[in-house]
Amino acid sequence: MHSALQQFQTNLLRARELGKLAVAVTKITTTAIDVSDMWRAQIVLGVSALDYLVHELARIGMIEISKVAFDSGSSQHGNALLASAASN
Repeated sequence: MHSALQQFQTNLLRARELGKLAVAVTKITTTAIDVSDMWRAQIVLGVSALDYLVHELARIGMIEISKVAFDSGSSQHGNALLASAASN
């Protein structure tokens, strides 16, 4: 989970940096330069960062559930599930 959180923070930092770039471009140019695509891209990067985190947390949670099921002996295919999930 730690690496998922680190990656989320890195991705979110990229989104913030894009916002800073949009501010800088706005300050040094005229209104002839449209930076709305930069703002839109910042939102997309932020949402993408959150999407990545949610998917990673779900994946990690599923692996943990599989481990518990396998350890309790209730899963016939637990070993294959763990091997498959761990390789991703």
